[in-house]
Parts: sequence; structure tokens; C-alpha cells
Amino acid sequence: LTEAKIEPAAPGSLQDIERGDPLKFTFIVPLEPTVDLAGYKEIRKKYTLKPVAAKEVDEFIERLKRNYATAEPVERAAKVGDLVYVKLDAEILNPVDDDKPELLKDSPMQVVIGETDPNGNDFPYEGFGDNLVKLKAEDKKKVKYTYPADSRYEKLRGKDVEFSVMVESVKELNLPEFDDAFAQTVGEFESVDKLRENIQEQLESRARDEYESTWFEDLIDQIVAQAVIKVPPQVVEHEMEHVIEAVQEDLSRQKMELDTYLKTIKKEKEVWLEEDIKPVAKKRLERSLVMEEIAKLEKITVKNEDLQEEVSNMIHEMQMQGNVDFKKLEKQLKNERVANNMAMQAASRLVNRKT
Repeated sequence: LTEAKIEPAAPGSLQDIERGDPLKFTFIVPLEPTVDLAGYKEIRKKYTLKPVAAKEVDEFIERLKRNYATAEPVERAAKVGDLVYVKLDAEILNPVDDDKPELLKDSPMQVVIGETDPNGNDFPYEGFGDNLVKLKAEDKKKVKYTYPADSRYEKLRGKDVEFSVMVESVKELNLPEFDDAFAQTVGEFESVDKLRENIQEQLESRARDEYESTWFEDLIDQIVAQAVIKVPPQVVEHEMEHVIEAVQEDLSRQKMELDTYLKTIKKEKEVWLEEDIKPVAKKRLERSLVMEEIAKLEKITVKNEDLQEEVSNMIHEMQMQGNVDFKKLEKQLKNERVANNMAMQAASRLVNRKT
């Protein structure tokens, strides 16, 4: 291989051995993938970033005030804005196959009636708290809900679930005034105007990052669609192994084995690999190869210090959104695949800004 100046993309496979003097071995060696971007510079995509509305700033401020609110027990029925503590049972109605009917049993939960998660992570579903209006401590209520086909809870998609609620207590939230004193409590802000300005900048930065991420992904998809990409099957198979690892990790967090999952979706493993895993692996490979080729042609480089800073920024964003367990993240980053995936995301974001 060295003499022939061949850079293999994956281990070769032995095809034949011819007896003789000397012995002759025949190998098939997969070559590096090739990419022809085929006039990518002529592609145009409209960039339209919507400004952050004043309503979004006001909603953020209300959520911030709730974080600093004091809760006082009340004897009256619950109303919008109250903090309600409940015990929750949940079971699937008409379970099928491997469904376990009981989902929750005496599960403690607290709900602010009328509040929704800006990231769409409401549990058990958006608007659940509305069912608690007019309930008092020790009141009970049953609620039925059908999870939509696109629910973030995969195992519950299309399922009818009955929730049994027992109210433990109702508390009224006393929100602080949005004034200079509050601004100084939240952080190093001289006044409420400085705090509002900072919130506006945060929301604009987040909106821009989210929009550009989608915009850039769509643009890359357009380039991939017209590019000529040749990838040896061995390279695709190797990428499929990474995708399978990711799926198994996700399933393990749900305490589910791969075999059980395959029964749930009613697919044989070979069919699942061909129909579900292979397309994902090919798409990931094609996007990655196109990104690398663009970076090479445009002479885009990413410095280590920039990459480290971007990873730190990503973790900080996760912290601001309140959806990161740092002990769990630290453990995950010791996994080479997870660390490489995060590094790749950070590099993609940097390349995005440079193109």
C-alpha cells in the first residue's frame, strides 16, 4: 500500500491465495471516499432571521421572576399561576404486545398551572396543569390523554393514557417586582433596563444560533443532493456501527434492550439495519464528507483553542437552558464516541460561521 501510495479507507479483505513461488495474495482494499461538489458556489438560499418579539422578552422575564418567587400555602382551590404538589399514577389503556400498563405509581410532581417549557419538554404533556384548576388539597381527579404520533416520548406515541391525580397541597407564588433591586439580585446589572437589554441579547443570540443551525443544515442538504459522492460499502458499514451504538445508548437510558425495541417496532434486525440504520449512516457520512470538502476548497481551518471555546459555549448554553446534568455529562464525555460527536458539532458550528 505504501509503495502504491494507496490510503485505505478501511481494512481490506482477502479474496484469493494463489499457490506458487512466491505465494500470491489478492486483497480488495476500500479506497478513500471521493466528493465532487459540482458547482456548489452557484447554490443560493434566502436568509431571513425573524427579530425577537417584545412578547418573548416579557415571557422570559416572567419565567425569571418565578425562579425568585416565594411560595405560600393557601386553603383555596388552585388557579392559574399557583404551584400545585400532586401524587400521580399513570397507566396505558388497552396495552398491546410488550406494553407495561403501569407507567407511574405515587409519583411526586409539582406543577405551575399555566406555565409551559419553552423547549417543549413539558411532563407528562403540555397543558397538563390546566386540569388542576379548581382542585384543592386532597382532591382527586382522573385525566385521559392520547399522545400524538410525533410525541417526544416514543414509547407513548399514539397511546391512550389515564392519569390519576391526588392533590397534596396548593401554594400561591408571590413574584418579585421587576425593578432595579431585582436586577441587582439576579446579577451584576445596574438597573432593570440593563437586565432587559441583556435578556434581549441572549434571546437574539439563541434565536440566531437556532435559525442558522437549521438554515445551514438545509443548505448542506442541497449541496449533498447535487454532489457526486462515492463511498465504499465498508466505510458505510463502519458508520452504521456508530449509529447502532448511539441507538443502544439511547435505549439503555430508557432501560430497554435492542431486541425488545425491535419487537416494539415489529421489524427483524436485518430489515431494521437496511431501512432505518443504513440511510442515517449514509446521510451522516455524506454531510461530513461535504463539510470536509468545503473546508478544504475554501481553506477553512479551525484552531484547537476555538474548538475548545465552542465546546465550552455549547455546555454553557445547555446550562442556561437548565437541561444538563454535569455529572452525567462528565461521565459521557469519557466515552470517545460522545466526545467526538460533541467536537464535530462544535466544529460544524465554527465552519458555519466562517462560510
